Amino acid sequence: MKKFGKFLTFLLLAGGAAAATWYFLKSQEDDADFEDYDDDINDELDDFLKKEAANSDRVDREYTPLDFPDAESQAENAKDEAGKVIGEIKDKASDAAGVIKDADDNKVAEYKFEPLKN
Repeated sequence: MKKFGKFLTFLLLAGGAAAATWYFLKSQEDDADFEDYDDDINDELDDFLKKEAANSDRVDREYTPLDFPDAESQAENAKDEAGKVIGEIKDKASDAAGVIKDADDNKVAEYKFEPLKN
């Protein structure tokens, strides 16, 4: 029985070594394939960039100018807009306050009681 255990251990170690060797060789092959693919892509990119550089010798290209308003004018516009909004809010608040006051006055007049006599 002891010999069978040693034999089984030997088979497991040999199988593990064979699997590790196969995995190592397979990964080396995959790396080589990837490097070839990477080289092909880089060659294609280089060719494309060379063609584009050769075609871009034209100087009659027009560009759209970007004119940005200065910060002071933007701040002034924002201040004006804020003033308009605040004015509208004040008007609506005063209208609402008037409506509430009128409603309170009507309730007081409606529920006016006479004092009790003893």
